[in-house]
Parts: sequence; C-alpha cells; structure tokens
Amino acid sequence: MVRHLPGVGTAGRSARPRRDPRKHRARNRRGSRPVIVGLDTSVLLRLLCGEPEELAVVALRYLRERQRAGDRVLLSDWVLAETYYALQHHYGSSKKDALRALRALLASPGIEGSADAVEILATARLESARPGFVDRLIHADYCRSAVDEMASFERAAARLPAVRVLGR
Repeated sequence: MVRHLPGVGTAGRSARPRRDPRKHRARNRRGSRPVIVGLDTSVLLRLLCGEPEELAVVALRYLRERQRAGDRVLLSDWVLAETYYALQHHYGSSKKDALRALRALLASPGIEGSADAVEILATARLESARPGFVDRLIHADYCRSAVDEMASFERAAARLPAVRVLGR
C-alpha cells in the first residue's frame, strides 16, 4: 500500500531539460550553487511507502534539505518504471495506486521527471491502457533517440506511432 509522506506529492509539474551530467557535481560546501540530484529507486520507495520507517525519515530529510537548498531533484524514467513495478509486486499496490503515487510525486515542488513521463502519466485510464505505462516510456525513449521504428510482438504497441508489430 502506498502511503504518502508529508510534503511529498503536493503541487505543480515540471519536466527536465537535457543536461550533460558530467557538468553537475554534488554539493560539497555550504553556499555553493544549486545542484541537480537524481534519486534512486530505493530512496523513492522509502518516500512513497514510509518503510522501513527509519530509512523513510532519512530519505525525507534528504529531500527537504535539497529542496531548501534550491536543488533540482530529478527522477529518471528508469527509476519511475522500476518504482511502478516495485510498488505493485513488492508492496501490493494496484496499478492505479502506483500510478497515482508517481503522479503525486511528480507534482511535488522541486521534483521533476522527464517531459515524456509527465505526459504519459497524464494519460486517461493509464492503469488499464494498452500499451501500458512502462511500454509507453520505452517507446518515448526510442522516439527521443531518433529511432525510426520500434519492433514489438505486442499487438497493443501498434497503437503507438512508428511501431512494427512482428509476427502478424
């Protein structure tokens, strides 16, 4: 079951522009410029589920410190996809609840996902859509990478542009 922690999932959406990760370094002294921080799935799950509680407190404290410092907190598509599956398979959340938790998280001030993830999460009835959330993230990643065609055996993928369904 997804439990929202105070201060997570409360307002606004944002998308991240492309940046060279080698140009951004972790904060190493007080007063230095804001940094861009990427959260791992393990941190994200603690923020969303509050378990184990002692790690959830550490994760929330870290997130609030970054937000107070004016840092940008980014969630990669990989982390969102892994979190989506982990919420369902390890924490017993429904697809609908897992998607709701991701939407709420990306609506939190200072937390950003890719423009593709934000757009896909805005899809009506995504919990029952075919193709689903992760397949749409994969497709968007290929499109962003200038792939001319995506091949799939999944018939539902034919609903997306530039997809060839094999074996038909």
